[in-house]
Amino acid sequence: MRRLRVLNVAYPLTQVSPDACGGTEQLLSTLLEEFSRSPHRHSLDCATVAAAGSRVPGRLIATNAGYWAHPLRAEHLVHAAGQAEFDARHNAAVEAELARGGYDLVHNQGGSWYRRAHLTRLPVLFTLHLPASHYPPDFLDHLPANVWLQAVSRTQHGHYAAHPRCAGWIGNGVNLRWFTPSDDASGEHFLFLGRICPEKAPHWAIHAARRLRRPLILAGALHPFPEHVAYFRRCIAPQLGGDIRWLQAPNASERREVLRQCRAVLIPAQAEETSSLVAMEAAACGRAVVACARGALPEIVSHGETGLLADSLEELCEAAGLASAIEPGACRRRAEREFDAARTAAEYAALYRRLAWGAQPQQSAGVA
Repeated sequence: MRRLRVLNVAYPLTQVSPDACGGTEQLLSTLLEEFSRSPHRHSLDCATVAAAGSRVPGRLIATNAGYWAHPLRAEHLVHAAGQAEFDARHNAAVEAELARGGYDLVHNQGGSWYRRAHLTRLPVLFTLHLPASHYPPDFLDHLPANVWLQAVSRTQHGHYAAHPRCAGWIGNGVNLRWFTPSDDASGEHFLFLGRICPEKAPHWAIHAARRLRRPLILAGALHPFPEHVAYFRRCIAPQLGGDIRWLQAPNASERREVLRQCRAVLIPAQAEETSSLVAMEAAACGRAVVACARGALPEIVSHGETGLLADSLEELCEAAGLASAIEPGACRRRAEREFDAARTAAEYAALYRRLAWGAQPQQSAGVA
């Protein structure tokens, strides 16, 4: 049987690698790693259009050479006109690659290229990693006829299930081989792991740690969007020092180490989260998650079993104080049952085949 050739389109501005901070880039990196292993390596051939500096299995078509290394000095680059330029360069690279021919399907994982999908006759799978409010209000009204929408959680799927181009949902997953669970839940520090930006609300994590007199590690990247940099300077930088430490853009090994050593992971997100790889990684390490009950987080965090959910800052602080009661083994067992990236990759591979062969996609898939 001929190998199915898939062109992955990443977000234009962030690198795809095992060390990526953003969930979209991490998920794509994990999928590509799974596809490079048995049983998929004999049936799938993947290439990826992504920012220069990305590290992926298979062929990389690199665009937009990096300027992310120094966000506090690069914020002036990421204004509206600058983003449009980076986007256009990225989209041109996608179209040049498609012109080479030989592909069976395009998987759009970020950026605006899906708007130009009418330029190809190939089926295009558009994975919706972001909350509905982050897409243009009218984007569903102008979808090219060859684009299929796919959600990453049951909750997110509810926004799109009635749309005729909805291909169902596939739950995200993590590579369980990378995470060694720890039975010791007596760590001293809390951990915030994610992008430093207003919607992720690391200032709430700081407040909770200070209230409970616990050290906190903020582990995550600051991207040079002006609003993110302004938030960092106003709400985060003045709090750093002493028991509040910022681990900027940790690599995959550092991320696993701080996860295994922490007391609990705090996810005080204010956005309607579509999924949470951080919560899945925490479960894989046997670590409790204390999270705001936003979006799909109640799907990922089982209240009282693998973590605690809160509806306010006060409740978040109270829950963080109770996190050590969560049993590490229960967290790992749920990760093995529901968050295995091998299952995620198998479901994507099956969906690729259905779309490439012109079949109607099933209207549901995945587990929460």
